[in-house]
Amino acid sequence: MNTEKILNAYDFDLDSAFVEVLDSHQNHFGTSQLLNNLSSLVRCRSNYLERTKNRSKSCEIELLIQEQHVWDLLETVSRMKPSDSLAVRYSKMKTFIENLPTSKPLSKSNDSLNKKIFQSLRHGNTKEAISLSERENEPWRTMLLTRHVDDIHRIKDGYLVEWLPDQRTAWRETNGLIQSQDEVDHYETAVNGIIMGDIKQVLPVCHSWEDVVWAYYNTQVVKSIDDQIYESKDQSSFLLNNEYVKLAKEKDNSESNTGILFFHNAILAILSDHISQFITNVDITTSFDIHTRELVLRFISALIIYYHEHMNKPLTDRVYKILRQYAELNGKRNTLRPKVLSYYAAYLPQTLQIDLVSKFFSNYDWDEDEQSILYDMGRQFNLNIICIARRTAANEIDIFLKEETSKKRIMSRAIRFEDDISERAKRCLRSFKWLLMDETLYFDAVCFANQLIRHALAMSNNQLAEEILTILPVSITNVCVLQSQEKVPLLNELNELENYRHLLLGDNL
Repeated sequence: MNTEKILNAYDFDLDSAFVEVLDSHQNHFGTSQLLNNLSSLVRCRSNYLERTKNRSKSCEIELLIQEQHVWDLLETVSRMKPSDSLAVRYSKMKTFIENLPTSKPLSKSNDSLNKKIFQSLRHGNTKEAISLSERENEPWRTMLLTRHVDDIHRIKDGYLVEWLPDQRTAWRETNGLIQSQDEVDHYETAVNGIIMGDIKQVLPVCHSWEDVVWAYYNTQVVKSIDDQIYESKDQSSFLLNNEYVKLAKEKDNSESNTGILFFHNAILAILSDHISQFITNVDITTSFDIHTRELVLRFISALIIYYHEHMNKPLTDRVYKILRQYAELNGKRNTLRPKVLSYYAAYLPQTLQIDLVSKFFSNYDWDEDEQSILYDMGRQFNLNIICIARRTAANEIDIFLKEETSKKRIMSRAIRFEDDISERAKRCLRSFKWLLMDETLYFDAVCFANQLIRHALAMSNNQLAEEILTILPVSITNVCVLQSQEKVPLLNELNELENYRHLLLGDNL
C-alpha cells in the first residue's frame, strides 16, 4: 500500500487517509502492516509540513513525530512471535527505546569519558562504547563491555550465550571486588550497572523518561541472560513494572497541554498494558488547545479501533463518548469529512449512531446526488441507514409541521406565487427525499406524504401538495401495492394518496 499516494489523494488530510487505511485493513492485511501504514501516513504528513516550511505548523510536526513513535511501538510489539522468549522481547523493547530521539540533550564534547560510554550504550552505539573504553587503557572494562555486547546480540537473535554457571559466578564476583576497591563516579557506576544488570546503579544518571524505561529493559535482558546460564525459570512479566512507569513519569518534564506528554504517556501505557485506563482517564476537552485536541482525537479514535479490532478490547461508555466526539468533529463545516464520520459512527451503539448521523444529515442542504452518496456510504460502513434516513425525514417533517401550524393563513387558495413553497418547506421536502432511497422506506414515504398533503390543503397551499405528489412518483406507490399484502392500514394510506393525486393532478396523471 502506497501511503504517500493515499495521503496525496486526500490533499494530505490525515483524518481521511487514516480511515482509508483502517477500512482497507479490516479484512485484507495483517496487524503489523496496518500499524506500519499508519506510522507511514503520519511520517508523510510530517514531511509534507516540513517541506512547506510553515512555521505555524511546527507544533503539529512535533506532535506527529511523537505520534509516529506510538504506532512504531505497536508495530514492534505486533511483530513479536508467540515463540519469542522473554529475553528476545526485552531486547526488542530495549532496541526500540534506544532508537527514540532523547527528550534530553546528548553529551557535549567536554563530558567525561564514562558519561560518553554510558550514553553510547544507552543509544545502542555499542561499537562506539567499546572504542571509547579502549582509549582508557583499561582492558578489564573493555573485556566486560565486549562480552556484554556480544551476549546482548546473541540473546536478541535467539541464541544461547556461551557461559558456564561457575564462569558467570566468578566473573560477577571478580567485577564486584574491583568495583569496591576503586573510587568511581556516577557514570562509571552506571556503566557497571548496565553490564551487571543492576538498575539501582543506573537510575541515578537517568535524566529522562526514556532513560528509565531503557534501564529497566536493559536490566531485564541481563537477568534473562543469567536465567539462561543458571537454567532458572523466568517468572517475570514482559510488561513495564508499575514502579518504573511512575519513575519515568516523574522524569518527564514535557508540558501537558502541548500534547507531547500525552504521547509519552501513551507509550508507557502500552508498555505496561494500561491502555484501557489511559484512554478512560484522558480529558481531551480541557487538556489541549483546539488544534492539538483535533490531532489527539484522531489518534486516540484510531487507537481505540485498533485495540478493539485487533486486540479484542471491548468498547465502553467512555470510549463511545470519545468516538462520538470525533465523529461529530468531522460533521462540522470547517472539518467536513462524511466518510470519517460514517466510519467511526459505525462503532457506536444504535441509539447514539442514529441520533448522530441523522442530525448530521439534517444540518446541511444536500442535493439528491449527495443524498445518494451519503446513503450508499452508510451502507458501506454498515450503519443502520434505514433508521437514520427515517429519523432524518421524520424530525424535519415534524419540525416543519409544528412551525407551520403556529402560523396564521396569510394567502387565499386562489393566489399562486412561486414563493408559495417557503424555504422551510423546501428544506422539509429535501429531507422527505431520504425516504425514497430504499424500498424499505417507501411506506414511510407514503404515510408522511399524506400527512404533509393534509397540512398543505388545510393551509390552502395546493402548490406544496402538488410538489409532494411530484416528488413521490406512481412507480413507488405501485411497489407499495405489491408489498402491502392486502393489509388494511397500508391500503388505506395508499388509497388516500391516490385520491390526492386524482384531486390535485387530475388529467396530468
